[in-house]
Amino acid sequence: MKKFITWALVLFLSVIVFAVKAELPQKEGIFTFGNNKAYVYLPDNFQKGKPCKFILFFHGAGYSNGQPGNVGHKGFEKFRKMAAEKGYIIAVPSYGTTWYNRKAENITKAMLHALEQEFGFQLNRIHVMGGSMGGLSALVWSSRNMERVSSICTFFAVADIVDQYNAKAHHAKAMISAYGGDYNKKPYWYESRRAINYASILAQVPIMLVHGDKDVLVSMNQSEKLYNAIKNVGGTQVEFVKVPGRGHDNNIILGLEEKVFDFIGKYNK
Repeated sequence: MKKFITWALVLFLSVIVFAVKAELPQKEGIFTFGNNKAYVYLPDNFQKGKPCKFILFFHGAGYSNGQPGNVGHKGFEKFRKMAAEKGYIIAVPSYGTTWYNRKAENITKAMLHALEQEFGFQLNRIHVMGGSMGGLSALVWSSRNMERVSSICTFFAVADIVDQYNAKAHHAKAMISAYGGDYNKKPYWYESRRAINYASILAQVPIMLVHGDKDVLVSMNQSEKLYNAIKNVGGTQVEFVKVPGRGHDNNIILGLEEKVFDFIGKYNK
């Protein structure tokens, strides 16, 4: 009898635990799914279950544990306000300094699944953005999920991870950790995350590449090289925005907010 009561209590408590679902923040904050986290900004007119305009924003290196990353920076304050006013949801998967390895890929997939299944988000068409390492993530994710992409906009993106590996030793060290070896040992991982390899695929969607001409961490040549590669395969919807005097700095968005929203706004469906 005692054994039966014990098992009944365990079952009852299990039902309670599984009945508790993750909750979205009222306006912005951390959203937990499984053992992972994301940061979410909700628009002024948000209504659960209603069709939404959605921005998937990939953070750069150094952000984790549900931090909003680049888009949470003070420089993006006007951008965030405009997004809220215009009815955009922004979600940032927390995937650490992984250089979009398999772990990051799985976390992103799990986040989107949770938003769709638990909260009824309709994520058939996504505006994809990212900064620095997150720019690489945005480009690679888009190349593998082209049927869901409405537009892409990157800020000082690492478009050629092999060039970046050779240019910056601390980035190479992080990539070796993320991929389980250096380029000679794990060439597949580096080439599969080399966004410029997907120029012909990226040419199929509208894309804006924003980069400062004083960037010494990720050379502007990265975005320019991708721009030329897309143009060379017949891409007609790619735009390269050179920002004079700006380095590897989240303030790069200042003064470009209207331009970015005008760009992605053309492709809301």
